[in-house]
Amino acid sequence: LNISLIAGILFAYQFYFPISLSMLCFGICCFCFTSLKTTTNKIQFGALFSFLLGITTFQVHELSFTQTAQQLSGFQAKVCGTVQNIETIHNNKFTYKSTIQVYRNSKKTEYSIWVFTKNPPGFRVSDLIELEKIYFQSPLKKNIEQWMKKERIIGSAFVKNLTFTTLKQEKSSYLFSPITAYINRKRSQTFQNIYSKVPTHVGDLIGLIFFGYKQNIEPTKLMALRTLYLKWGLSHYLARSGLHI
Repeated sequence: LNISLIAGILFAYQFYFPISLSMLCFGICCFCFTSLKTTTNKIQFGALFSFLLGITTFQVHELSFTQTAQQLSGFQAKVCGTVQNIETIHNNKFTYKSTIQVYRNSKKTEYSIWVFTKNPPGFRVSDLIELEKIYFQSPLKKNIEQWMKKERIIGSAFVKNLTFTTLKQEKSSYLFSPITAYINRKRSQTFQNIYSKVPTHVGDLIGLIFFGYKQNIEPTKLMALRTLYLKWGLSHYLARSGLHI
């Protein structure tokens, strides 16, 4: 049954299969179940049911991502979310990338957004903020759509002057906050020293494996790199980060 479930997910990922057709197949299976008498037929039905369940599960996930991304696409008067991460990136126009987990209808969702800014955003990790008058680019219909789905990113905003309101500020520990800031600063300085002395592609790979920095690599290049490492059975190296080291 587990193999059938996984096979259904992989089938739905590889081939387009309308969710309405999946529900129709479900109905037919449930109707035919009453006529099954032998154990062999019930086992076969269970395998088919698990296969269809895998297809439907993947379709529901895809539909949820698509609908949420479409709702957030374009100009938004207000967007509420919790700051998950703030990274420094190498870009001519923008320097900071903030990952914010989105709230919809006062409930936290499983999706996040990226906000790119030139100057420090002004909020901290774990702060609950409300972004105001911001335009989001949809991840749909792009060559990085699958990668954005994997990262659960439903929108990207490139902002020169960020306007936001802090609804709830995370209280930092007075004892450990200076220590954490010092470690992060030294970590960043070490990476910058290495990055300036090696070719760009080498620096990107070092940052990815030993420091956990993947924001320096373009999404398309990162996907190609992952595919290449997967082909040679080395993909587990890309899972390393500075925290693990």
